[in-house]
Amino acid sequence: MYSGSLAVVVAWLVAMASSVACAQQEDTSSLRARRARALAGLETGQHVHIRTAGDGLVEGRVLFSSESLVTIRSAGLATTVPAAGVDSLWVRRTHAGRGALVGGATLGLFFGVWGATLCPGECDISSGTAFVRGGLVGVALGGGIGALVGLAVPSWRLRLP
Repeated sequence: MYSGSLAVVVAWLVAMASSVACAQQEDTSSLRARRARALAGLETGQHVHIRTAGDGLVEGRVLFSSESLVTIRSAGLATTVPAAGVDSLWVRRTHAGRGALVGGATLGLFFGVWGATLCPGECDISSGTAFVRGGLVGVALGGGIGALVGLAVPSWRLRLP
């Protein structure tokens, strides 16, 4: 009886471990192909740092990007950088999603527990219902606050090399 379940669990673990191991393998594609993928993946308006062999560091917002070049607006001027000249590419991002998750989980749990302990004596609903209602209010409030805090915390992520 357990051998069938055990075999399924072992097969699932092997499949998951192999996908994680494959994801950690070094990218063996050519530098040219990685540059093309990185530049094509940029979105209009993204804040980027590009280190080039000739111009040094170029920082600004993406106006246009393709596999062969990227155009950046920096201090009111548009600069076009060919893919062959890109040594490193950094993209700025915020932590709004992570902030919403942490804030929602924290306040959701706090408000849920608070409602569950308060309501059996003070309200006409059960502690389970109070936990769910308080948790939902906490998730919404904490998620909003966490997202705002996460927006205020930017970081740079290396996309190339």
